[in-house]
Amino acid sequence: MSIPFSGCVLGKDVPACPDCGRAYLHHKSVVAYSRDTEDGPGSRTYVTTGRVESCRVGAKAIDGRRDVCDIVFECEDCEGNKVLHILQHKGHTLLSWEV
Repeated sequence: MSIPFSGCVLGKDVPACPDCGRAYLHHKSVVAYSRDTEDGPGSRTYVTTGRVESCRVGAKAIDGRRDVCDIVFECEDCEGNKVLHILQHKGHTLLSWEV
């Protein structure tokens, strides 16, 4: 399920958990997708504590038409990972939570 980011902010600088609304989020990993050209194939880079992996991916493995970044969070107050999905589309940067 995708939840708009604007509804999940405490104050102006603190993201809130999209499930429980509390501010106790810890980032666990980052996945960045970088396209070679618009709508084309690209690279996927995964970063977590002590580990970096990068590989080539096909065009269909990347959401949208341009680059994408997913930041995986864990909340202290509720279970499960929450992913902040950052997507470029038609000159805009779109943010949403994937839960």
